[in-house]
Amino acid sequence: MNSKVSKNLLVWFLALMAAMLTVLPLKSAFASNLQSPVITMSPVIPTNQAHENEGFWDLVMQPGTSQTLEVKISNSSSVDYTLNTAVTNATTSANGQVIYIPNSKDKGKAVVNYQDNVSVAKSVTVPAKGSITVPITVNMPNNDINGVAAGAVVFTESDSLVKASKASKASTSDSSQVANRFQYSLGLVMRQHGESDIIPADLTMDSAAMKTYYAHTVVDAHLVNHAAGFVNNMYVDAKVTGPTDFTYENAQMQMAPNSDFHLQMPALNKKNYDINLKPGKYTLKMVVYGDQKADGQYKAALPNKGTANYGQRWTFTRHFTVSAKKANNINKQSGYQTPKSYTWIWITIVIVLMLLVSGLGYWIRNSRKRMAAIKAENERLKRG
Repeated sequence: MNSKVSKNLLVWFLALMAAMLTVLPLKSAFASNLQSPVITMSPVIPTNQAHENEGFWDLVMQPGTSQTLEVKISNSSSVDYTLNTAVTNATTSANGQVIYIPNSKDKGKAVVNYQDNVSVAKSVTVPAKGSITVPITVNMPNNDINGVAAGAVVFTESDSLVKASKASKASTSDSSQVANRFQYSLGLVMRQHGESDIIPADLTMDSAAMKTYYAHTVVDAHLVNHAAGFVNNMYVDAKVTGPTDFTYENAQMQMAPNSDFHLQMPALNKKNYDINLKPGKYTLKMVVYGDQKADGQYKAALPNKGTANYGQRWTFTRHFTVSAKKANNINKQSGYQTPKSYTWIWITIVIVLMLLVSGLGYWIRNSRKRMAAIKAENERLKRG
């Protein structure tokens, strides 16, 4: 596949995944993934909400306390709807987006572990043309916590609904035969001290290396947020120098509290193709900005040629070496295509031209000799 087309497909895929996965920033942590048109959810906002006009739970709770939250789920279809539930902490995806996917990967990193402190029925059934209220129990740990914990209660269509949808498609003229699994994520932020819990992020870069990612050459930078605070309006400005130079900029990113991720920075040349990675020593210099605000002390030039002020900035430098074997393997696995050599074609053309010129010269010389011989013979005959 053409490398540029492949790269564009990769960008499209990542963008699609980012849209499908729930992105829950601190100011809009109530969202849904592939929301079904027949199911609606309305969280009941309690009195200990930090901000009244938010469409998600942002609770201020005392240490060691518990409370029950409620969400109203309505079903406008003519069949019962069964939804599976799960709880999860916020994590950060490989393209720098806050996501809420139930897993145990980051268990223990957050200041409040949602799997241990948030409970809900494993599944709920919403009757046809009806609604239910689902209780959710939330516990705040006994220890004093500075900062915020972020997570979500996730509702997903049951396997039986997905199978029924596939069967329905199979029995009709729908040729796609694809049944989407609808998912809803209700954001839940927990804190103990109100606005004073908005603490600065604490960012480090643990490692950097070249690798392939979805068949493309990238620099893998492992970024870690050690603080219980979001990195909002995150802007990464990076430059890699060495045998092959390239740059990376992205001003549309965010990190979850107490999370880490491997940022995959495409190694592209000026024509947007994968670079021809050469072996040798490389240096990655990265500046990360966060907390964009008008009175921020750090001014940055943005990718769109504008500028913005930020409240936080981190500067990282990492050195790494790419061996000849690794460079060769990455080039083979990535979309890089070795430039075609046309030397042999030009050599062939030159040889053919030389033969044609030589042949033409030989023919001209022979023609002149024949004409001279004929002329001499004619002259002899006239004299005789």
